[in-house]
Amino acid sequence: MGYSIHVVARSRKLKDEMLEFMQRNLVTWDKLVGTRYRYTSEVLEGGPLLIKDPLALGIRYGVVMGLERDYAYVVVHWMALKIGRKCTVFGRGEYKYFKAPWPVPYYVYDNYERCPVALKKVECGSQWRIVDKYGILKNPYADIRSSLTRMVIGSERLHFTRVQRQGKYVYILKDSDCRKYGIRRGSSDRSPSVKALTERIGKEEIERQRKLIREAMKRLDILWENRLPHQP
Repeated sequence: MGYSIHVVARSRKLKDEMLEFMQRNLVTWDKLVGTRYRYTSEVLEGGPLLIKDPLALGIRYGVVMGLERDYAYVVVHWMALKIGRKCTVFGRGEYKYFKAPWPVPYYVYDNYERCPVALKKVECGSQWRIVDKYGILKNPYADIRSSLTRMVIGSERLHFTRVQRQGKYVYILKDSDCRKYGIRRGSSDRSPSVKALTERIGKEEIERQRKLIREAMKRLDILWENRLPHQP
């Protein structure tokens, strides 16, 4: 797992409470969408995240399929809104810094870049994550439809074998799916028939997974707001 995203809690008490809450209530991706695999961790403290800050809380992830990455970011956005520290300076390295006119919550990407999380946009930079109360982006991430093959592979609704042809990797639809959908044996994801099938199933999966993410986050939000004892 090569990347991490985390929030910095406003206090140790809030951080410990959120960690315990997530361990009890967060539905992991494999259970959420009904797949055998997941490439994201559960919510972790700073140590397992390889982060020294004792108030850090976040998720590690690798190369993911479908909307699993989106789910990880939504969870971290939501934690930032609930328990995260706020700041006014964002960016990375020596360059690309920008300031917000007032403190806003943020998450940290890969332990070096602060990215703001807000319910409304402030015109001072391009790195804003404008979310709703559940941490879901109001304008979703880059069009998943540009990588529908990865989407359907991740959902396990189509099955491909990756092979190398003329120095490039292509995905060949497995024979069982070719027979099931009436597609010529040996067709790759670049053939018109497989492209059309992938687009149809991929769009169905996008909507299904986005709905599941929203339902999961609404559930978390209700549980958090009604927990006892209530913490501000």
